[in-house]
Amino acid sequence: MQNPDTFYLETDTAMFLMKKDRRSFGKDRYTAYANGFLCTIGVNRRFSYTVSLKTDRTYWGVCEFVEKGRALSFEGMLSDISKWIDDKVWDLVSDDDDNDAQPFKTSNGMIAYYQYNTHLDGIPVIFLHGGPGDGANTTRGRKMHLKHPIYTYDQMGCGRSDRISDLSSWDQEDYYRELNEFIEGMGFEKVILIGASWGAGLAVGYAARYGCERIELMILPSPFISSERWMTDQMRNMERLPDEYRKEMEAFMRGEGSIENYQHVMSEYYSRFLFTREINREIAIAAGQTVQNDVFLSMWGPNDLVCEGTMKDFDLTSDLQRIDVPVLFMCGDSDEVTIDTINEYVKMAKGSRLSVIPYAGHAIGKDQPTLYMDSMKAYLEENGQ
Repeated sequence: MQNPDTFYLETDTAMFLMKKDRRSFGKDRYTAYANGFLCTIGVNRRFSYTVSLKTDRTYWGVCEFVEKGRALSFEGMLSDISKWIDDKVWDLVSDDDDNDAQPFKTSNGMIAYYQYNTHLDGIPVIFLHGGPGDGANTTRGRKMHLKHPIYTYDQMGCGRSDRISDLSSWDQEDYYRELNEFIEGMGFEKVILIGASWGAGLAVGYAARYGCERIELMILPSPFISSERWMTDQMRNMERLPDEYRKEMEAFMRGEGSIENYQHVMSEYYSRFLFTREINREIAIAAGQTVQNDVFLSMWGPNDLVCEGTMKDFDLTSDLQRIDVPVLFMCGDSDEVTIDTINEYVKMAKGSRLSVIPYAGHAIGKDQPTLYMDSMKAYLEENGQ
Protein backbone atom coordinates (compact mmCIF):
# COMPACT_ATOMS: atom_id res chain seq x y z
CA MET A 1 0.00 0.00 0.00
CA GLN A 2 1.43 3.36 -1.04
CA ASN A 3 1.72 6.33 1.27
CA PRO A 4 -0.71 9.19 0.43
CA ASP A 5 0.36 12.19 -1.64
CA THR A 6 -0.96 14.65 0.94
CA PHE A 7 -2.22 14.49 4.52
CA TYR A 8 -2.96 16.75 7.46
CA LEU A 9 -0.66 16.59 10.46
CA GLU A 10 -2.75 17.94 13.34
CA THR A 11 -0.76 19.44 16.20
CA ASP A 12 -1.45 22.13 18.79
CA THR A 13 1.49 24.05 17.33
CA ALA A 14 0.18 24.17 13.75
CA MET A 15 -2.06 22.43 11.25
CA PHE A 16 0.45 21.11 8.71
CA LEU A 17 -0.77 20.19 5.22
CA MET A 18 2.00 17.76 4.33
CA LYS A 19 2.65 17.34 0.61
CA LYS A 20 4.82 14.70 -1.00
CA ASP A 21 8.00 16.36 -2.18
CA ARG A 22 9.86 13.45 -3.73
CA ARG A 23 10.87 9.84 -3.22
CA SER A 24 14.50 8.93 -2.59
CA PHE A 25 16.39 6.00 -1.09
CA GLY A 26 13.17 4.07 -0.51
CA LYS A 27 11.49 6.89 1.42
CA ASP A 28 8.70 9.37 0.67
CA ARG A 29 9.60 12.92 1.65
CA TYR A 30 6.89 15.36 2.77
CA THR A 31 7.19 19.05 3.62
CA ALA A 32 4.90 21.80 4.94
CA TYR A 33 5.31 25.28 6.42
CA ALA A 34 2.90 26.60 9.04
CA ASN A 35 2.91 29.15 11.87
CA GLY A 36 6.66 29.78 11.64
CA PHE A 37 7.70 26.11 11.35
CA LEU A 38 9.00 24.04 8.46
CA CYS A 39 8.17 20.38 8.99
CA THR A 40 9.86 17.67 6.95
CA ILE A 41 9.02 13.97 7.22
CA GLY A 42 10.78 11.08 5.52
CA VAL A 43 8.91 7.77 5.76
CA ASN A 44 9.16 4.33 4.13
CA ARG A 45 6.43 1.77 3.63
CA ARG A 46 7.22 0.08 6.93
CA PHE A 47 6.61 3.37 8.74
CA SER A 48 10.16 4.05 9.83
CA TYR A 49 10.43 7.81 9.79
CA THR A 50 12.66 10.82 10.36
CA VAL A 51 11.01 14.14 11.18
CA SER A 52 12.66 17.56 11.23
CA LEU A 53 11.07 20.71 12.64
CA LYS A 54 12.78 24.02 11.87
CA THR A 55 11.70 27.43 13.14
CA ASP A 56 12.40 30.92 11.84
CA ARG A 57 12.14 32.34 15.36
CA THR A 58 15.85 32.36 16.10
CA TYR A 59 15.40 34.13 19.44
CA TRP A 60 14.20 30.81 20.92
CA GLY A 61 17.81 29.64 20.71
CA VAL A 62 17.02 26.25 19.18
CA CYS A 63 16.23 26.41 15.47
CA GLU A 64 15.86 22.73 14.56
CA PHE A 65 14.54 19.59 16.23
CA VAL A 66 15.03 16.10 14.75
CA GLU A 67 13.47 12.77 15.73
CA LYS A 68 13.58 9.24 14.35
CA GLY A 69 11.11 6.48 15.06
CA ARG A 70 8.97 3.63 13.82
CA ALA A 71 5.25 3.02 14.04
CA LEU A 72 2.91 0.12 13.28
CA SER A 73 0.73 2.15 10.90
CA PHE A 74 0.63 5.44 9.06
CA GLU A 75 -1.96 6.80 11.52
CA GLY A 76 0.18 5.68 14.44
CA MET A 77 3.15 7.51 12.93
CA LEU A 78 1.12 10.73 12.66
CA SER A 79 0.01 10.42 16.28
CA ASP A 80 3.61 9.88 17.44
CA ILE A 81 4.94 12.81 15.40
CA SER A 82 2.15 15.13 16.54
CA LYS A 83 2.86 14.40 20.19
CA TRP A 84 6.61 14.79 19.66
CA ILE A 85 6.20 18.21 18.01
CA ASP A 86 4.02 19.58 20.80
CA ASP A 87 6.27 18.13 23.49
CA LYS A 88 9.22 19.94 21.92
CA VAL A 89 7.81 23.37 21.15
CA TRP A 90 4.42 23.93 22.78
CA ASP A 91 5.86 25.73 25.81
CA LEU A 92 7.75 28.05 23.44
CA VAL A 93 4.79 28.99 21.24
CA SER A 94 2.24 29.28 24.05
CA ASP A 95 4.37 31.91 25.80
CA ASP A 96 4.98 33.93 22.65
CA ASP A 97 1.73 35.91 22.30
CA ASP A 98 3.54 39.24 22.01
CA ASN A 99 5.24 38.17 18.78
CA ASP A 100 2.00 36.73 17.39
CA ALA A 101 0.04 39.97 17.88
CA GLN A 102 -0.51 42.14 14.81
CA PRO A 103 -2.13 45.61 14.69
CA PHE A 104 -5.41 46.38 12.94
CA LYS A 105 -6.72 49.93 12.80
CA THR A 106 -10.42 50.49 13.46
CA SER A 107 -12.40 53.72 13.63
CA ASN A 108 -12.11 53.60 17.44
CA GLY A 109 -8.41 52.73 17.70
CA MET A 110 -5.97 49.88 17.26
CA ILE A 111 -6.88 46.28 18.04
CA ALA A 112 -4.47 43.33 18.22
CA TYR A 113 -5.26 40.32 16.09
CA TYR A 114 -3.71 36.87 15.75
CA GLN A 115 -3.66 34.52 12.77
CA TYR A 116 -2.79 30.85 12.53
CA ASN A 117 -2.71 28.29 9.72
CA THR A 118 -3.15 30.96 7.06
CA HIS A 119 -1.55 28.62 4.49
CA LEU A 120 -4.77 26.61 4.38
CA ASP A 121 -7.39 27.28 1.70
CA GLY A 122 -10.58 26.93 3.73
CA ILE A 123 -12.96 29.78 4.53
CA PRO A 124 -11.41 31.84 7.35
CA VAL A 125 -12.64 31.16 10.87
CA ILE A 126 -12.95 34.16 13.20
CA PHE A 127 -13.08 33.19 16.87
CA LEU A 128 -14.84 35.81 19.02
CA HIS A 129 -13.87 35.81 22.68
CA GLY A 130 -16.17 36.18 25.65
CA GLY A 131 -16.67 38.80 28.31
CA PRO A 132 -17.36 41.47 27.50
CA GLY A 133 -13.87 42.36 28.64
CA ASP A 134 -11.93 39.12 28.21
CA GLY A 135 -9.11 38.80 25.70
CA ALA A 136 -8.36 36.55 22.77
CA ASN A 137 -7.22 33.12 23.88
CA THR A 138 -4.36 32.58 21.45
CA THR A 139 -3.70 29.13 22.91
CA ARG A 140 -7.22 28.13 21.90
CA GLY A 141 -6.69 29.65 18.46
CA ARG A 142 -3.64 27.50 17.86
CA LYS A 143 -5.35 24.39 19.18
CA MET A 144 -8.28 24.62 16.77
CA HIS A 145 -7.56 21.58 14.63
CA LEU A 146 -9.68 22.86 11.77
CA LYS A 147 -8.81 22.81 8.08
CA HIS A 148 -9.23 26.57 7.92
CA PRO A 149 -7.19 29.71 8.58
CA ILE A 150 -7.89 30.83 12.16
CA TYR A 151 -8.20 34.48 13.21
CA THR A 152 -8.95 35.93 16.60
CA TYR A 153 -8.55 39.40 18.08
CA ASP A 154 -8.63 41.33 21.32
CA GLN A 155 -11.80 43.41 21.28
CA MET A 156 -11.30 47.09 22.03
CA GLY A 157 -10.35 47.64 25.66
CA CYS A 158 -9.16 44.04 26.00
CA GLY A 159 -5.81 42.28 25.90
CA ARG A 160 -3.26 44.13 23.76
CA SER A 161 -5.81 46.38 22.06
CA ASP A 162 -6.17 50.10 22.80
CA ARG A 163 -8.05 51.19 25.89
CA ILE A 164 -11.54 52.70 25.56
CA SER A 165 -11.33 56.40 26.33
CA ASP A 166 -14.98 56.86 27.37
CA LEU A 167 -16.65 53.69 28.63
CA SER A 168 -19.85 55.58 29.50
CA SER A 169 -20.60 56.01 25.79
CA TRP A 170 -19.42 52.54 24.72
CA ASP A 171 -21.80 49.66 24.13
CA GLN A 172 -22.28 46.45 22.15
CA GLU A 173 -23.03 48.37 18.95
CA ASP A 174 -19.40 49.53 18.95
CA TYR A 175 -18.27 45.90 19.03
CA TYR A 176 -20.59 44.95 16.14
CA ARG A 177 -19.06 47.79 14.13
CA GLU A 178 -15.56 46.69 15.11
CA LEU A 179 -16.20 43.14 13.84
CA ASN A 180 -17.60 44.49 10.57
CA GLU A 181 -14.52 46.67 10.09
CA PHE A 182 -12.25 43.71 10.74
CA ILE A 183 -14.03 41.46 8.24
CA GLU A 184 -14.06 44.18 5.58
CA GLY A 185 -10.52 45.38 6.30
CA MET A 186 -9.08 41.87 6.08
CA GLY A 187 -10.77 41.42 2.72
CA PHE A 188 -12.75 38.33 3.71
CA GLU A 189 -15.52 37.47 1.23
CA LYS A 190 -16.89 34.75 3.52
CA VAL A 191 -16.18 33.86 7.15
CA ILE A 192 -17.12 31.22 9.69
CA LEU A 193 -17.94 32.86 13.01
CA ILE A 194 -17.27 30.95 16.22
CA GLY A 195 -18.40 32.99 19.19
CA ALA A 196 -18.20 31.73 22.77
CA SER A 197 -20.42 33.18 25.52
CA TRP A 198 -20.52 36.97 24.88
CA GLY A 199 -18.76 36.18 21.58
CA ALA A 200 -21.98 34.42 20.51
CA GLY A 201 -23.93 37.60 21.21
CA LEU A 202 -21.38 39.54 19.19
CA ALA A 203 -21.82 37.13 16.25
CA VAL A 204 -25.63 37.30 16.37
CA GLY A 205 -25.61 41.08 16.79
CA TYR A 206 -23.28 41.46 13.82
CA ALA A 207 -25.50 39.22 11.67
CA ALA A 208 -28.60 41.21 12.67
CA ARG A 209 -26.98 44.58 11.88
CA TYR A 210 -24.94 43.74 8.79
CA GLY A 211 -26.70 40.69 7.35
CA CYS A 212 -25.49 37.16 6.72
CA GLU A 213 -24.07 37.68 3.23
CA ARG A 214 -20.50 37.24 4.42
CA ILE A 215 -21.25 34.47 6.94
CA GLU A 216 -20.91 30.86 5.80
CA LEU A 217 -22.09 29.45 9.11
CA MET A 218 -21.89 30.11 12.85
CA ILE A 219 -20.90 28.00 15.84
CA LEU A 220 -22.05 29.40 19.18
CA PRO A 221 -20.73 27.62 22.29
CA SER A 222 -22.44 28.52 25.59
CA PRO A 223 -24.17 31.55 24.05
CA PHE A 224 -24.95 34.77 25.91
CA ILE A 225 -27.88 36.16 23.88
CA SER A 226 -29.99 37.93 26.51
CA SER A 227 -29.06 39.55 29.81
CA GLU A 228 -32.45 38.74 31.32
CA ARG A 229 -32.24 35.07 30.36
CA TRP A 230 -28.65 34.91 31.56
CA MET A 231 -29.62 36.28 34.97
CA THR A 232 -32.58 33.88 35.20
CA ASP A 233 -30.26 30.95 34.47
CA GLN A 234 -27.76 32.08 37.10
CA MET A 235 -30.47 32.24 39.75
CA ARG A 236 -31.61 28.73 38.76
CA ASN A 237 -28.06 27.49 39.07
CA MET A 238 -27.61 29.25 42.40
CA GLU A 239 -30.60 27.31 43.76
CA ARG A 240 -28.62 24.12 43.19
CA LEU A 241 -25.83 25.20 45.55
CA PRO A 242 -25.79 24.14 49.21
CA ASP A 243 -27.72 26.44 51.58
CA GLU A 244 -24.60 28.08 53.03
CA TYR A 245 -23.53 29.44 49.63
CA ARG A 246 -27.03 30.62 48.69
CA LYS A 247 -27.39 32.48 51.98
CA GLU A 248 -23.99 34.13 51.57
CA MET A 249 -24.91 35.35 48.08
CA GLU A 250 -28.33 36.56 49.19
CA ALA A 251 -26.69 38.55 51.99
CA PHE A 252 -24.18 40.04 49.57
CA MET A 253 -26.95 41.07 47.16
CA ARG A 254 -28.77 42.78 50.05
CA GLY A 255 -25.60 44.74 50.75
CA GLU A 256 -24.86 42.86 53.98
CA GLY A 257 -22.04 40.59 52.84
CA SER A 258 -18.38 41.28 52.13
CA ILE A 259 -16.40 40.89 48.94
CA GLU A 260 -14.75 37.88 50.60
CA ASN A 261 -18.19 36.26 50.98
CA TYR A 262 -18.93 36.96 47.33
CA GLN A 263 -15.63 35.47 46.17
CA HIS A 264 -16.16 32.42 48.39
CA VAL A 265 -19.51 31.74 46.72
CA MET A 266 -18.27 32.43 43.19
CA SER A 267 -15.35 30.05 43.60
CA GLU A 268 -17.81 27.28 44.42
CA TYR A 269 -20.21 28.41 41.70
CA TYR A 270 -17.48 28.36 39.04
CA SER A 271 -16.37 24.93 40.22
CA ARG A 272 -19.81 23.63 39.28
CA PHE A 273 -20.93 25.70 36.30
CA LEU A 274 -17.92 27.42 34.69
CA PHE A 275 -15.74 24.32 35.04
CA THR A 276 -17.03 20.90 36.02
CA ARG A 277 -14.04 18.60 36.05
CA GLU A 278 -12.02 18.25 39.23
CA ILE A 279 -8.81 18.74 37.26
CA ASN A 280 -9.91 22.36 36.65
CA ARG A 281 -11.06 23.13 40.19
CA GLU A 282 -8.03 25.27 41.04
CA ILE A 283 -8.67 27.36 37.93
CA ALA A 284 -12.31 27.77 38.97
CA ILE A 285 -11.32 28.90 42.46
CA ALA A 286 -8.88 31.42 40.99
CA ALA A 287 -11.61 32.72 38.66
CA GLY A 288 -13.83 33.32 41.67
CA GLN A 289 -11.14 35.54 43.21
CA THR A 290 -10.48 37.53 40.01
CA VAL A 291 -11.34 41.23 39.88
CA GLN A 292 -13.04 42.01 36.55
CA ASN A 293 -11.61 44.64 34.22
CA ASP A 294 -13.13 48.05 33.49
CA VAL A 295 -14.96 46.93 30.33
CA PHE A 296 -16.83 44.19 32.17
CA LEU A 297 -17.59 46.43 35.12
CA SER A 298 -19.02 49.13 32.84
CA MET A 299 -21.03 46.90 30.54
CA TRP A 300 -22.12 44.23 33.03
CA GLY A 301 -21.28 45.27 36.58
CA PRO A 302 -19.48 44.02 39.72
CA ASN A 303 -21.72 40.98 40.28
CA ASP A 304 -21.26 38.20 37.70
CA LEU A 305 -24.80 36.96 38.29
CA VAL A 306 -26.75 40.24 38.01
CA CYS A 307 -26.35 42.90 35.32
CA GLU A 308 -26.14 46.47 36.58
CA GLY A 309 -24.27 47.95 33.61
CA THR A 310 -25.05 49.26 30.14
CA MET A 311 -26.04 45.77 28.90
CA LYS A 312 -28.95 45.49 31.30
CA ASP A 313 -31.46 45.53 28.43
CA PHE A 314 -29.31 43.47 26.04
CA ASP A 315 -31.56 41.00 24.21
CA LEU A 316 -30.97 39.46 20.78
CA THR A 317 -33.49 36.62 21.02
CA SER A 318 -35.73 38.10 18.31
CA ASP A 319 -32.70 38.52 16.06
CA LEU A 320 -32.12 34.75 16.07
CA GLN A 321 -35.12 34.40 13.77
CA ARG A 322 -33.39 36.57 11.16
CA ILE A 323 -30.33 34.33 10.80
CA ASP A 324 -30.49 32.37 7.55
CA VAL A 325 -27.20 30.45 7.71
CA PRO A 326 -26.47 27.15 9.49
CA VAL A 327 -25.95 27.55 13.25
CA LEU A 328 -24.56 25.07 15.75
CA PHE A 329 -25.34 25.84 19.38
CA MET A 330 -23.17 24.11 21.96
CA CYS A 331 -23.30 23.87 25.74
CA GLY A 332 -21.92 21.83 28.58
CA ASP A 333 -24.30 19.61 30.51
CA SER A 334 -23.52 21.74 33.59
CA ASP A 335 -23.25 25.07 31.76
CA GLU A 336 -24.02 28.49 33.21
CA VAL A 337 -26.45 28.69 30.28
CA THR A 338 -29.11 26.11 31.06
CA ILE A 339 -30.14 23.49 28.51
CA ASP A 340 -33.73 24.79 28.67
CA THR A 341 -32.53 28.21 27.51
CA ILE A 342 -30.34 26.72 24.78
CA ASN A 343 -33.30 24.69 23.48
CA GLU A 344 -35.33 27.89 23.21
CA TYR A 345 -32.56 29.47 21.16
CA VAL A 346 -32.44 26.43 18.90
CA LYS A 347 -36.17 26.76 18.21
CA MET A 348 -35.73 30.44 17.33
CA ALA A 349 -32.88 29.94 14.83
CA LYS A 350 -34.29 28.07 11.83
CA GLY A 351 -32.53 24.81 11.03
CA SER A 352 -30.00 25.12 13.84
CA ARG A 353 -28.51 22.18 15.73
CA LEU A 354 -27.51 21.59 19.34
CA SER A 355 -24.50 19.73 20.72
CA VAL A 356 -24.52 19.05 24.47
CA ILE A 357 -21.06 18.15 25.75
CA PRO A 358 -21.10 15.78 28.74
CA TYR A 359 -19.27 16.55 31.96
CA ALA A 360 -18.54 20.14 30.97
CA GLY A 361 -19.37 23.58 32.28
CA HIS A 362 -19.44 26.97 30.55
CA ALA A 363 -15.75 26.63 29.62
CA ILE A 364 -16.37 23.65 27.35
CA GLY A 365 -13.05 23.97 25.55
CA LYS A 366 -11.18 23.63 28.83
CA ASP A 367 -13.29 20.89 30.39
CA GLN A 368 -13.63 18.73 27.27
CA PRO A 369 -11.23 19.97 24.57
CA THR A 370 -11.44 16.86 22.37
CA LEU A 371 -15.24 16.63 22.35
CA TYR A 372 -15.40 20.41 21.87
CA MET A 373 -13.32 20.26 18.70
CA ASP A 374 -14.88 17.01 17.45
CA SER A 375 -18.36 18.59 17.57
CA MET A 376 -17.16 21.57 15.58
CA LYS A 377 -15.37 19.39 13.02
CA ALA A 378 -18.44 17.21 12.53
CA TYR A 379 -20.67 20.22 11.99
CA LEU A 380 -18.25 21.81 9.53
CA GLU A 381 -17.95 18.56 7.57
CA GLU A 382 -21.72 18.12 7.56
CA ASN A 383 -21.97 21.56 5.96
CA GLY A 384 -19.30 20.98 3.34
CA GLN A 385 -16.48 22.61 5.29
